[in-house]
Amino acid sequence: MSYKLEYDHKSFILNGKREFLHTASIHYFRFPQEEWREVLWKAKLAGVNCIDTYFAWNVHEPTPGAWDFTANRNCGAYLDLCAELGLHVIARPGPFICAEWDFGGLPDWIADQGEMEYRSADPRFLHYADAYFDQVIPMISSRQSTQGGSVILVQVENEYAHLKSDEDGREYMEYLRDGLIRRGIEVPLISCEGGVEGAIEGANFWSGADVHYWKLRKKQPDTPKIVTEFWTGWFEKWGGARTDHKTPAMLEARMMEAIRAGFTGITHYMFCGGTNFGDEGGRTVGGDDVFMVTSYDYDAPLSEYLGFTPKYGVVKRIGGFIQTTADFLLESEECEADVRVNGKATVRIRRHGGTSMYFVEQHGNERGDVYFTDEAGSTYMATVNPGQIVPVTVNLPILSGWKLSYNSFFGGFHTIDGTPTLIVFSDSGQRSWLRVEAPGDLSVNAPASAQVNNMEQKRLAEMDLCHFDHPQNIDLSSGTQSLHIIVLSTSVMDRTWWNLNGDPTLYIGADGFEPVEEGAGIWYRPGQDSVLVRWGGLNGTKSDHGFKQGGTRHILKQQTVHPELPEWGLWEVMQESPYPSAQGGHGTGALVTDAPSGIRGRGSVWYTARVHSPESCSTTMVLPHTQDPVRIYVNGQEAGTLKSSFGGAVTVPLKSGDNEISLLSQHMGRFNFSYYLGEPKGVHGPVYRDGKTEDFRYGWSTADGRAVHLDQVNRDLADGEILRKSFRKDGYDGFRLVGSLSERMSVNGRNMDMGLYRNWYRIVSLDLTPYLIDGDNVIEMAYTSSPVARLDLLGYRNDRCIEEWEQRPVTVPAVNRAWTPAGNADVSGPAWYRSRFAKPVILEGLLVKLKLRLTGLSKGSFWVNGQPMGRYWAIGPQEYYKVPLAVLCEENEILFFDEEGRSPHQISWDWEDMCQVLVLHNRYAETALGRNHPK
Repeated sequence: MSYKLEYDHKSFILNGKREFLHTASIHYFRFPQEEWREVLWKAKLAGVNCIDTYFAWNVHEPTPGAWDFTANRNCGAYLDLCAELGLHVIARPGPFICAEWDFGGLPDWIADQGEMEYRSADPRFLHYADAYFDQVIPMISSRQSTQGGSVILVQVENEYAHLKSDEDGREYMEYLRDGLIRRGIEVPLISCEGGVEGAIEGANFWSGADVHYWKLRKKQPDTPKIVTEFWTGWFEKWGGARTDHKTPAMLEARMMEAIRAGFTGITHYMFCGGTNFGDEGGRTVGGDDVFMVTSYDYDAPLSEYLGFTPKYGVVKRIGGFIQTTADFLLESEECEADVRVNGKATVRIRRHGGTSMYFVEQHGNERGDVYFTDEAGSTYMATVNPGQIVPVTVNLPILSGWKLSYNSFFGGFHTIDGTPTLIVFSDSGQRSWLRVEAPGDLSVNAPASAQVNNMEQKRLAEMDLCHFDHPQNIDLSSGTQSLHIIVLSTSVMDRTWWNLNGDPTLYIGADGFEPVEEGAGIWYRPGQDSVLVRWGGLNGTKSDHGFKQGGTRHILKQQTVHPELPEWGLWEVMQESPYPSAQGGHGTGALVTDAPSGIRGRGSVWYTARVHSPESCSTTMVLPHTQDPVRIYVNGQEAGTLKSSFGGAVTVPLKSGDNEISLLSQHMGRFNFSYYLGEPKGVHGPVYRDGKTEDFRYGWSTADGRAVHLDQVNRDLADGEILRKSFRKDGYDGFRLVGSLSERMSVNGRNMDMGLYRNWYRIVSLDLTPYLIDGDNVIEMAYTSSPVARLDLLGYRNDRCIEEWEQRPVTVPAVNRAWTPAGNADVSGPAWYRSRFAKPVILEGLLVKLKLRLTGLSKGSFWVNGQPMGRYWAIGPQEYYKVPLAVLCEENEILFFDEEGRSPHQISWDWEDMCQVLVLHNRYAETALGRNHPK
C-alpha cells in the first residue's frame, strides 16, 4: 500500500498525520545479512519508527563494472525487510558517504582512472558516479513509500558544506539532485550540513541543539527541522582511547535538548554501528595516525554484538515519551513566559492549544526538587538530577475529553486488550505528581502507595506517587471510558517492552518472573513457553547454567559455547620472507622502479631495494612520502618502525657491502573525510639514506623575544600571534616539515601555498625546498593551539636516493605449501598462521555472538573460511574481534598474517555478555519475553 508524504515547517505528514521521525542509523553492509532482522527488530523495540542507512559504492562495485548485490550487499532485501517490519527508511546513497568507511565509500579503482576532482562536477567523476546511480537508485526508487515500499526520504550527497559552500558546490549538488529525480525519486529529498535547492537540510551534532535549530530555521523557514545525525557515541582509532565519554545521562539530556528546541526528527548515529569487516575501515583528519579500528561499535545503544547497553534504555525510554506526546510536540511552539524558578535551574516552555510542556533543567551539582510558578500563578515541581532535563506536562489530551498532567517521563501509550494503557516512570524511590481530569465523574482504583485526592465533583484526581521497582497499577474510569496507568521505576522501564506487531502487547521486565538458578541471571515465567535470558559473569567460569522453557529444563554448558581455540589442534605457521623471492607462495609480482609507487589495492605490500655501504655504520633513512605505518627491515631483521604517516625517518644499521632494505606497509584505509580524498597509500615516493630529522616543536619565539615550546600549554599566547624559528640547510638540498602547522605560514618572507589544508586537520606535510636559501632560513606562522603532538623537520640529499625498488603484494600462501607446527614460540619476522576448528555447539534459539580475543598477536589481518574479518593491532583500544556465526561451517579454517610473527597460542573464543530478547516464532515476528501485564 502506497502512502503520501508531505511536510510543512513543523514536521513531516504521512497520509495526513504528523509523524515524529525517531530514526536509527544502521548500515546494512556492516552486518551479516543473517543479523539484519535481529538488529532492526531491536531498534523497533526501542520505539524507533525509521531506519537510516548509507549505500556504499565500493561495496557494490569492487572492480569496474562488476556489481555485487548478494549477501550483506543486498540493499534491496534490506529495504524490503524494513518494510516488512513496518519501519520507514531514509536512504543515503552518496556517492560519498563518509561513515568512517574507506575512501568515504568511493571505490579504490577510481583512483587509478586518471586525474579527476572527486565530489565535484568534473565530468570524469560524474561519469563513474552516474554508473553507480544507474545501479543503486532504481533499487531505492522502486521501494519508495509512494510505491508501497519503505523509503520516505532520500539524501543528496553528504556533509558537503565541509568541502564547499552551497554556492561553490551548486553545480555538483544540482547534478546529483536532478539525477535522483530523473531516476524516479519522488519522495522528498534531504541534505545534511550543506544544501541544495529542493532538498530539506538537516543538522549533524551532539550538543548545541538550539544553535543548530535556529540556523536551519533561518535558512529554510518552511521545512521540518531534523537531526540527520545525532551522535550517540564516537568512532575509535588505533592507538587511541576508548570513546565512551558520552554517558547515558548525557545522551538523555542531549535528546531532550533537541526535543525542547523543536526538532521533530532525530536520527541516532549510530544506533548500532556494526563492524568494519575486512579492511573497509577508513581514516580521518585530526592527526597523522587516525586509522579506524575494525570495530564500529561507536559506543552506541546497541553494541557491535547487538547487545543492549545502558544507552539503549535511554533511547527506549525517550522513545516512549516521544510516542506518548508526539501529537503535542509536532504542533507546539516555544514561547516566552514569566516563569519564576527556585534554585539553580531554568525552565523553558512549549505550548499548543491548552497544553503546556515545561522543560526543567538542573544546573546544580546534586539532585533536587525544582519548584516554579508560571504566569497564571500555578506552581509545579520536578525532581531533577544534575544536568538532566525533566518534562512537566500540563493538560495533555489523553482520551476524548480527558486531560493529564505529570511532572516526569511518560513511557508509552497504547491500547492493550481494549484498554488504553499509559506508563509513567521515574527513578526508583523518587516521587512524582499526576493529575487526571475527565469529562465526567472519575472512579479511581489505586494501590495504597498512591495518595489520591478527588475534587470538583470527582472529575479530577490528583495523585502523589512513589516509584518502586515493583509495578503499580492505577485504573480510572469515567462513563464508558477507562484508562489504565502503570507506575514504574526507571530501571524496570528499561526492562519493559511494547510489542506492537498485531494486537499490541506489553511485557514488563523480569518482575514477577522466578529465577531458575541463583546467580545465573536466567529468568522464566511459569507456564509460558518463553524466556528472558540475561548472561552475566560467565566468562572465565566452567559452571553450567540452566533454565526452563516450555516445561523442559535446558542446560547451557559454557564449554560447548566457549571453546579454547588452541586446544583444538596444532597451530601451523609459514614465515613471510622480507626478501623479493617467491617464498610463501606469493609469486614475485616484481615491479622495478626508481621509487615505491604505493598500494593500489588493499592489503599489504613489500618494497625491496639493495644498498651498498663501504663500511658498517648507522644511517638515517628518510621516507618523506608515506601514508601508512611502515616496518623497515635490513638484511632480514626488523630495524625500525614508522607508526605515523605523512613521512618520517628511522636510523638503521648497515653492514659493509650489499644490504637488503625491505619495507612492509599495510593499507590502513583511505581518508573518509577530507579535502584530500584518494591519497596514495603505503610508501609512494623516493626514499633517502644519510638524511636527518629534527623535532621542530622547540625553539620558537614571539616578536618580543619570548621563548615558546609547542609541546607545552602556552596560555599567554593569543590565537594568531606570530611565532618565528630559523634553521640552516647544512648541506641538505631537500626538506619537508611534517606535523601540526598553521594555515598562515611563511618561509623567508614568502607566504606558503598551503593548498587545501585547514588548521583543524591538525597534520600536514609541506615541501620547504623551493622556499629555502643558503644561510639562515626563517619560518613564521600564526599560533593556533598547543600542545602539539608532532612537528618534524626532515632533511635529505637527492644524491642519496635509494633506487631500483622491487614491489610485490603480500598474498595468502598457496594451500599446497607445507605448514609446520608452531607451538607457543614466536617467529622472527612476518608470519602466516593457520588452524582448523569445529563449529561451537550452541543451544537452538539462543542469540549467541562469538568474538575472538587476540591476546599475544601484534599487527595484521585475519580470515575465517576465507572471509576477511578485519585488521588487528595490539596497541588497542580494540581487544575483541567479532566473528559472525553466519561465516562458520561444521569444520572451519582460521588464518592470520602477523607482521611480527607473534604466536597466536594465547588467543581464545569468547561470547558477549548481554541481555537478549528470545523470540520463538518466525524469529522476531513475536516478542517472547513472558507477559506480565499487571491488572
